Amino acid sequence: MEIVLEVPDKDAARVLDLLKGIKHVKVKSPKKPVKRPAAELLEDLKQALEDVKRYQRGEIELQSWDDLYAELQAEEAAEGASNEAIEPVRENRTRAGHEQPHE
Repeated sequence: MEIVLEVPDKDAARVLDLLKGIKHVKVKSPKKPVKRPAAELLEDLKQALEDVKRYQRGEIELQSWDDLYAELQAEEAAEGASNEAIEPVRENRTRAGHEQPHE
């Protein structure tokens, strides 16, 4: 079975060490991130510059740092809540005999 894990950079070395310590577990080297083509990056920069110009002309409102930060916190909380909802299901299955606990 192949399993893909997404781990924060700060925890990656520790997780890799743990996995390498388990018998019969093979750890593949992480793939390098895909670089964006220069043309795509240039187009995004042009769009950002146009947004700044539109803001300076009063045509659009930009999101404040506080609003962006609140939005990111809400997304993180929602992700955390969905991950927490998985654990009770896993525990209930183990108790009911549907899934064996890992030792």
